[in-house]
Amino acid sequence: MSSQNLAQGDTRSGAGPAPIALFVYNRVDHAQSTLEALRENGLAGQTDLFIFSDGPKDESDESGVAQVRALVRRATGFKSVQVEESKINKGLAASIIDGVTKIVNRYGRVIVIEDDLVTHPSTLGYFNAALDHFENHASVFSISAYSHPADVMPIPERYEFDVYAIPRMQCWGWATWKDRWAKADFGMTDFNEFNGSPTLTNAFSYWVGGDSLVTLRQYMAGEKDVWACRWVYTHFKHHAVCVCPTVSLVDNIGLDGSGANCGPRDDLKNELEGREARPWRFPTSTVVDPEIFGAFMQVMDPSRDRGLMGAQPSSVSRTSKPGTLERLLYWGQHPRKLLRRVFEVGTEQFVEAFGDPARLPKNALNAAHEQLTASPSVPLVRLGTDYGGWCVPETGLGPNDVVVSAGAGEDISFDIEISKRFGCKVLLLDPTPRAVRHFDETKDAIAGGNAAAINGSATEFYQASADDMDRISFRPWGLWKDVERLRFFEPDNPDHVSHSIGNLHQTEDGFEAECVTLEDLMAREGLKKVSVLKMDIEGAEFDVLSQILDGDIRPKYLLAEFHPGKDQREQIHRVRTLQMLRRLHADGYRLVYWDGWDYVLERQAA
Repeated sequence: MSSQNLAQGDTRSGAGPAPIALFVYNRVDHAQSTLEALRENGLAGQTDLFIFSDGPKDESDESGVAQVRALVRRATGFKSVQVEESKINKGLAASIIDGVTKIVNRYGRVIVIEDDLVTHPSTLGYFNAALDHFENHASVFSISAYSHPADVMPIPERYEFDVYAIPRMQCWGWATWKDRWAKADFGMTDFNEFNGSPTLTNAFSYWVGGDSLVTLRQYMAGEKDVWACRWVYTHFKHHAVCVCPTVSLVDNIGLDGSGANCGPRDDLKNELEGREARPWRFPTSTVVDPEIFGAFMQVMDPSRDRGLMGAQPSSVSRTSKPGTLERLLYWGQHPRKLLRRVFEVGTEQFVEAFGDPARLPKNALNAAHEQLTASPSVPLVRLGTDYGGWCVPETGLGPNDVVVSAGAGEDISFDIEISKRFGCKVLLLDPTPRAVRHFDETKDAIAGGNAAAINGSATEFYQASADDMDRISFRPWGLWKDVERLRFFEPDNPDHVSHSIGNLHQTEDGFEAECVTLEDLMAREGLKKVSVLKMDIEGAEFDVLSQILDGDIRPKYLLAEFHPGKDQREQIHRVRTLQMLRRLHADGYRLVYWDGWDYVLERQAA
């Protein structure tokens, strides 16, 4: 990855620094320390400060609240200071949600500080530089100024940037943008569906932490007045990340036991003196570093044990080899796979023994996978439905990336989700009349605010906005090795939508349509590169991939469903599949995930 240096204090051109929303209650000593530290920031004199003071819960809090209000009314050293005093006690959660919403809707971005956070003098410069740099990174939902102390969570010496991305939002001094904040559903209307899904809750526990899941459930049960767990859930729901500094710019002085939701934690105290102000080394893509992620989660959820919790979610490809305990648990749950693995033989051994490659069995192909597999450079996440979904890099794509998705059918959930997650452009190809009609009807329904069903389902609907659909373009063309008009043969089941050039099902009826090569498609659309190429093109993938390998275009990720055909044809296509995987491997593509006949390959070597 390359980096971009942004000097401390750089802000949006002509717009000025982001405003601060400061939340205070009844701890006058803490509030004074927080204000004094903010005032020492280089950008304080250019920054608008909005202070939200919640009303006392009862008579015992009245004196403390009054003292804090007297303090903040005298606050100086900022471009402007406005204090909003609530006559009633809203509670911590409602106070923060209401205050952040008011400021971010007015200014488009906001820095959020609570009254027990002491900041480094360069914190406001960091926030504004990061807000500028990551504004167009659709997967970044928040910027945090806090990081765990180095003796608790060491950053690898090999790591070359000043920030890292993490799936769990950090609320001890943070910032966000209006469009990200608008995606939060603080009413948690889908909680019952989430809570009732072992797949979703297990994934949440893995990527966010089992402790956070407990807190979320406690809030929903009315046992805690908290807000951050719901903002964390928003990150999870949208596959988003929080960007944190490698060296903390915040010390939480509320870890003395005076806070409502944090007990004493001496191990998380940060010494801010001696921090050096220098240009920030920001990455050009927000990739979750697996080593940092592991160290981070050990701090946030110490009871975490991957072997006992279960393996990484099945939708995500591994970035490291599992431990002995985890392997034993996995094979104990999959005895048939264990038996198959025991009797697998290498591809070359089998071909030598049987002679005829058409007799290559399933397990020989599976054994060959082991030789071609590598860990993905970025953890993978599955986007889309069980039927139409695919695994893609969890982070790293953005608005400047283009996804070519050949084969749409009547399930475009993957295409919508990848556009939503990364803000990238998606170019859909499918000449099938039913696919064309499905896309048009889906786009019209979403534009009109109506429900759009996935694949004719009565229960599954696309979750998308008109803006999401505007990033997706549809072309009624087939992807092929040449530019020509070809016949597409219908499937043997009339309920199925996919037609094939190679007549996979030996039928007679069909239709004719225009076909293009990837190179010709890019020329027509004015594309300089394609980051992801997805192909579900009913057997044409062999010819298309061969044509690509013979040319100069190299997408970073290839998502291909290989279609083996039936009976004797299936045996032959197993050999074709293996041959193609080997050709791709020789060209630098590594197999990072497969499920059945669906393959995800990442170009890792020149």
